[in-house]
Amino acid sequence: MPFHLPLSRTTCVFAFLCLLAACKKNDHWPPKPEDCGCDAKNFIATTEDDRVLYSNRGYRFDKTYKADGSIDKFYMNVWGPASPFDYIAYFKTSGSWAFLIDSTSQDTVLRVELNSRKQPVRSFLKDPLGFVGPWQYYTYNSKGQLVKAAKGDVYGAYSVKYDPYGNVLAYIWDIDTSFSLTFTYDYNTPIKGGSYFVNDADIATREIMILQLLGLLPSSPHHKMLTAKGLSYYPPFDRSFVNQQIDGEGYVTSYETSLWYGQQLLKCTTNWHCKGTQPPQKY
Repeated sequence: MPFHLPLSRTTCVFAFLCLLAACKKNDHWPPKPEDCGCDAKNFIATTEDDRVLYSNRGYRFDKTYKADGSIDKFYMNVWGPASPFDYIAYFKTSGSWAFLIDSTSQDTVLRVELNSRKQPVRSFLKDPLGFVGPWQYYTYNSKGQLVKAAKGDVYGAYSVKYDPYGNVLAYIWDIDTSFSLTFTYDYNTPIKGGSYFVNDADIATREIMILQLLGLLPSSPHHKMLTAKGLSYYPPFDRSFVNQQIDGEGYVTSYETSLWYGQQLLKCTTNWHCKGTQPPQKY
């Protein structure tokens, strides 16, 4: 009968130090930001004349947190700066399910079934633009990476392609590849956390983005993002991310890009929340 020697105290201490180092260093395969206790709290965009869009909250999304650091309330602007379509909802979990509950109507606007690894298996979104469902199903590879998000025969599926470092290279729609989204990166600049505004006008990728912002799917690339392109018949949706500022911890704190203002550049700033810190940190 085989037996196992107990781990020495030295071995345990060494393993613990290695775990801490993994959260600190900027190598080419860092853990996702959530594993290190930090996530993007909100996203603020400022125009060239210094006008802050949605000055009372994050422009693109905003989150408030409970005392234990978990998400409490979630706000998301669905389209551009002038969009009237918002989510303001409470984030709830129960067993293998997660929900967004509209803060006014108390309707369930998003429901997500999770597997044993806390990854989404399927989700159902009531989009404020009027689109409801159907269920979107998620498939993962042996590394635990999302490789497909499918809404059935009518709406098709998005396949997710990665580079060797785990950065998403493309979301490719199997019905019409002109709806695909592609990304490029600076491989000389690994990062620990970055929150980039990319187009999500298609319902399938918007659903993925909401899951990312809720921490149910990985939300950050491992290298500085340079461009995001998609929806070939809407060139203004293509973006370049310039003048990026990265703090000493490896988090992208701000950059400039064009959003919904034609050729105008907007300065985009991300505030980061780290569990156990009150109030949320701004790097």
